[in-house]
Amino acid sequence: MKYNMTRTMGMRNLIRLAAALFTVASVLPHHSASAQSARMVWTISGGGAANMDDGQGPSYWGVEAKLLSDGSASGFFECVDQIGDFFPGNFFGPITSWSRNVDGTINLHGTGATLSFPPNPLEFTTNLEFTVTIQRFGGPGVGHWTLDVPDFGGVVCIETLTSGRIGIR
Repeated sequence: MKYNMTRTMGMRNLIRLAAALFTVASVLPHHSASAQSARMVWTISGGGAANMDDGQGPSYWGVEAKLLSDGSASGFFECVDQIGDFFPGNFFGPITSWSRNVDGTINLHGTGATLSFPPNPLEFTTNLEFTVTIQRFGGPGVGHWTLDVPDFGGVVCIETLTSGRIGIR
């Protein structure tokens, strides 16, 4: 009888130990690939019309980007400078990563962009790297962004919204 009692108490302790280990394991961070995957930090979206601050002309633009905690991003940017503009064209490409500057502005980085030139939409340059920097979120007269294309010598657009909005959530 004593042997059975000890064995029963041993099983109870073993079950308690297993339950305690299971509880501890369930609250500790997991080191699986899914637990280490990046989480979404922000979504930046917007669109509308803007004027180039240097008087070069009007643009229609749009952006949609999901920014992840590991610095990666997914999304798209497009800017269409109107005919009559000093440098008309349609610039568009995927957003692949992001960074934040010391002053709080946000950079949306992309690779593989295309620039087509009117009046011949078949005349284009492809595989461009770019950075869209959002200086201010907001609507007309407030929202402000720049487009930097290293292959074209740096910042090619400095724009203030005239309609629409740049938002972050």
